[in-house]
Amino acid sequence: MKDYWLLVMFIALLTACGSDNNDVESDVKANKQSNVSEQYVKDLPITDNSEVNHYKVLFIGNSHVQPLKSLVSTLIEKGLAEKVVTVEVGHGTFLDVALHSEDLIEQLQGNSWSHVILQGQKYSQSREHTYPTSATKLWIQRVKHQSATPMLFPEHPQKGDLVEGQYVHNIHVAIAEEEASCVAPVGLVWDRALQLKPQLELHSSDGNHATSIGSLLTALVFYEMITGQSADLLPFIQELPADEATQSFLGQIASQVIAENENCNY
Repeated sequence: MKDYWLLVMFIALLTACGSDNNDVESDVKANKQSNVSEQYVKDLPITDNSEVNHYKVLFIGNSHVQPLKSLVSTLIEKGLAEKVVTVEVGHGTFLDVALHSEDLIEQLQGNSWSHVILQGQKYSQSREHTYPTSATKLWIQRVKHQSATPMLFPEHPQKGDLVEGQYVHNIHVAIAEEEASCVAPVGLVWDRALQLKPQLELHSSDGNHATSIGSLLTALVFYEMITGQSADLLPFIQELPADEATQSFLGQIASQVIAENENCNY
């Protein structure tokens, strides 16, 4: 019996060591949860809902999606006055952690969304680890099962990181190659804007989250991808952050980068 408890203590000690235990546990859970994807048809084509009369948009993700509800609503209301728009945010976390959230699943399946935007695929900020993408693929399948347009939301890069935007974008492109989805080039748009105007204050003081202007730049990307209308052609909107010249610049950059990156394979 003594030898048995020594063995138990030894195993417990091993599992407590190392800084990546939470990540490993999450990865294992994500892999187990991926089995649920068998109930859906894989790699269905993407439904193009850009011309619907009522844009019903659901964001699922973490804190990066929270400021976008009012911004995307205002852009569509002012840019396309003939359209009706409803934007909601599903209060979630990383997509693998939220995979079996009853509230989020009910929110997704309980409404006829035109577009569902998915943010929260884990990635390694050090680029030293690889995280499973099975949960994100399952979310895409769920969205397509509802006849909504799925859009992946690669996060913008952290302040001062010149390669993270492309790195995160590539992860999401690889996901879309296996499970068809639109990919919003958010990080690439941020990179271009900061290359041309490094004085822009897109990052908040934590170097991670967006300022109001940074959130506006991201919202402009989604305005164009949801509606199919150029962000570059939007009028000046008094209710939004940034002066007229800055709004015009942000719209131009969003449209240019979207045009350069094939983002939906309808």
